[in-house]
Amino acid sequence: MARECGKKTGLSLKVVFLEVICTDEKIIEENIKETKLTSPDYAKMNPEEAVADFRKRIAHYEREYATLSNSDWTYIKLFDYGRQVIVNRSEGYILGRIVFFLMHLRGNKQPIFFTRHGESEYNVEDKIGGDSPLSTRGKEYAAELAKFVLSCEETKHGLKIWCSTLKRTLETASYISLPDDTEAIPWRALSEIEVGTCDGMTYKEIEHMYPEEFAARSKDKLRYRYPRGESYFDVIQRLEPVIFELERATTPILVVSFVRIGLI
Repeated sequence: MARECGKKTGLSLKVVFLEVICTDEKIIEENIKETKLTSPDYAKMNPEEAVADFRKRIAHYEREYATLSNSDWTYIKLFDYGRQVIVNRSEGYILGRIVFFLMHLRGNKQPIFFTRHGESEYNVEDKIGGDSPLSTRGKEYAAELAKFVLSCEETKHGLKIWCSTLKRTLETASYISLPDDTEAIPWRALSEIEVGTCDGMTYKEIEHMYPEEFAARSKDKLRYRYPRGESYFDVIQRLEPVIFELERATTPILVVSFVRIGLI
């Protein structure tokens, strides 16, 4: 299979099978009611009849389904949201991190909101790094974000805000009024990539002053590490604890950070 996929994509691929097995009747019932009843198949059907019909589907799947058993394959079996995890032929760093993440799954239903901080003064000047405050447009965005978040039905009964330790995220979060005993939680891990000696520069300035570094970054943005700074791989590693904590969350969370489309 990996060979066939590789031919089509031109990439060297390794196939990993993930088998999700659920025998907990409570989890099955909740899953049917929350996801299956909203599908077009059951749009005009009575909920009780829809549940009964889907259980018939499950019974049919069970009769036809064959579990993974080939000892030569690389696979992960996940039972009942992480109650048990079985791994076969686990090799390599990436697969190890996937297994580690799956072991922390809890199936929480609380919503998680992600937003980039409002425009900063450095953004206006096309500079990277730094710790500049919000621009006028950034403050306007923060105000609109606050209105949106507080108007959501999901946040009526509680909300936690996580942000980086930088001014631009703290200031963005400050526009959202929270109960007196609740504060935005700053995470150093949520800060933007550390750009080292390029801090406070524009990309044009970097290209002019450090042409070799600029070329190296353009060639491989994911693995490139700024002088005395970080690579995006470094950022991924420091974000892991945040991801696991999000998975454990029991309250709606708003994450205010550096995330943006086209980041790398």
